[in-house]
Amino acid sequence: MQTYILAIDRGSSNLKLVLFNQQGEQVHIVSAPNQETISKEEGWREFDLDIVWQQVCDLTKQIISGFCRSEQIVAVSFSGHGNGLVLLDDTQRPLGNGIYSLDSRAASIVERWKQDGVYSEAQDVFRCPIIAGAPISLFAWIKEYQPDRAGKAKHCLFIKDWLRLCLGGSVATDYTDASSGSLLDHAGQCYSRHIYEKLGVGELYELLPPLHYSSELVAKVSDGAARDSGLKAGTPLFTGGQDLSLGPLGVSDFSEDVLISVFGSWAINVLNVVDTTGLPLVINHPIEGHYLSGVADGNAGLALDTMIRLFFLDVMSDSQRTGKSAQSLLEKIVSANDQNTLLFIPHLFGSMINPGAISGLIGIRSHTERRDIYKAICEGILLGYKANIELLPQFKGIKTVWLIGGGAKSELLAQMMADIFGREVVVPQDSEISARGAAVCALLGRHNGALSSIPSPRIRKRFVPDVAMVHYYEKKSALISQVLLQGDPLLEAVSSF
Repeated sequence: MQTYILAIDRGSSNLKLVLFNQQGEQVHIVSAPNQETISKEEGWREFDLDIVWQQVCDLTKQIISGFCRSEQIVAVSFSGHGNGLVLLDDTQRPLGNGIYSLDSRAASIVERWKQDGVYSEAQDVFRCPIIAGAPISLFAWIKEYQPDRAGKAKHCLFIKDWLRLCLGGSVATDYTDASSGSLLDHAGQCYSRHIYEKLGVGELYELLPPLHYSSELVAKVSDGAARDSGLKAGTPLFTGGQDLSLGPLGVSDFSEDVLISVFGSWAINVLNVVDTTGLPLVINHPIEGHYLSGVADGNAGLALDTMIRLFFLDVMSDSQRTGKSAQSLLEKIVSANDQNTLLFIPHLFGSMINPGAISGLIGIRSHTERRDIYKAICEGILLGYKANIELLPQFKGIKTVWLIGGGAKSELLAQMMADIFGREVVVPQDSEISARGAAVCALLGRHNGALSSIPSPRIRKRFVPDVAMVHYYEKKSALISQVLLQGDPLLEAVSSF
């Protein structure tokens, strides 16, 4: 009987359930767009947790009715977007909506921590920047503005942990989510009550779930969840991890001269590191004793979608009519070799380096065409990628870039990335690499953690830099880096209106 690993991957934009065979090959996928974001106030980005669980049940039933029997699924693992917040009461029911990582309501609290000097101390311990959408920031906001809700809280989880809890009743999380969520003392590999207290949220310590490695078996599908989802009761549930950390495991490349670039709602670029000394950002790899360093930015797929909605409404209509993505329709009129005089400053959602950065499209002339605008938008987003990555001390040693996430489906973006980075870009055959990383966690758990059991992914295509385009991008790259690091007087003046 053919058997499968089910990876449940709940990202910031879509929910995907992906089946992998025992060789780690992607064989089937079902998906659904996330519910419309709930924004009760400016800067709020929330979602209904019960709807997410119902979507999972709908998709598991779809798999079992249309592809395989429930007994063929021998393990389930999880991948989820990082940060954000899921608060539960003492009955393990949601205390309000879940909150996305792009939520900005706690920005003033983070700024207060910086002014008080406690932020830098906390970052030295966590080895990860505390963003406004981090669990600790959001809990601080809830404690300040919704004290009754904070007082009723008994559990603080990440989104993947909520779904595992629904399936098997296990309150747990893993080291990848805890470290990238600015909750983990990097040196001690444990929660830090001392730092939480300094940040004014000492009670958070008691709400955090037990820590497990990503490949650990932590629960089994309950009878009730089996009735709701169609999965077989008793199916093993593995911890899983945060999607950005699972990507490197999904490509199964542990080399330090490799960059793993995730083009999803966020731009996430990580490198494997052994020596973490002096690195400003370090997060846990799903494999015990391995670590990742890199940079993240909110200006990627979500920024591209936003600009498409602003400039190409007719293409959006065509997309709805034909069932094809607006991005794929626009790429029919654009070539990777096209050159233009436009410069798109991509910081629609600010910047990790310069929180006050804003976006702008400069250089439009009477002869500018629509394809120029779309190409410039893509360029600006990828140039912003590079400007962030160049700050890493390991950047010069990078030889190969693995491109994963939704952006990997686009040959235009892959070739542009090769030209902008000046490195070979490799796109794997399997489209869902974070989900593959989650499946590999289950495979490791089933094979007692032997790294030799990790299968290498299949490769779809390699993209080699075009020398002429590399030179074309050098000047634009310098301008984007200047705006990011030093600011731009014109943009700063506009932002003050």
